[in-house]
Amino acid sequence: MIPITEIHPMLVHFPIVLWISAEAIAVVVLLRGGDLSARQQWSTTAFYSLLAGTAFAALAAFFGDIALDHAVAAGFATGPLEFHETIALITLSIFALHAILRMLAIWRRYPLTGIRGWLAELPGLVGIVGLLVTAYLGGELVYHLGVNVAAVVHRGFFCGGRLDCIGGALDHRHSGFGAFSYGRKRVYRSRHSVRP
Repeated sequence: MIPITEIHPMLVHFPIVLWISAEAIAVVVLLRGGDLSARQQWSTTAFYSLLAGTAFAALAAFFGDIALDHAVAAGFATGPLEFHETIALITLSIFALHAILRMLAIWRRYPLTGIRGWLAELPGLVGIVGLLVTAYLGGELVYHLGVNVAAVVHRGFFCGGRLDCIGGALDHRHSGFGAFSYGRKRVYRSRHSVRP
């Protein structure tokens, strides 16, 4: 069975791809003089990508909140976790509003061309900035803090045949090792680590 903390990182890739695709397609439609509310191939593709990205993001946020609780219980600092969560929820709210407005325009057959189309697309473009910031912060949590990536290595672990549990921040310069920050200690883990 998949650990519940691993569902969030499995889901986050979908809104990233779907939202970026939706916005890229919408920009191309507008640049070509098209109508974002028209029931045409590319406008419809952009709309459904927007909806699917928002649905996957809501799921990712739900499981992300569970992963946050597990990380806090494991001893990770709440500050960076909550900042990532806050930016993610703001981004999700922007895209949810964007999807609702697009849905209303399609339902009411309100044309989104020219300046109206660009104004309607503005929340999505702002949302992409939020998405990139959220993704960067998520990467920081994993690659620099080791949040929910590996179990905490206890004292007495031997790494590559020698006791090596000292230091500061993430460092990949040691061949065969990954270093994760736990508080103020650097913990080197090797795929060959064994208990004494």
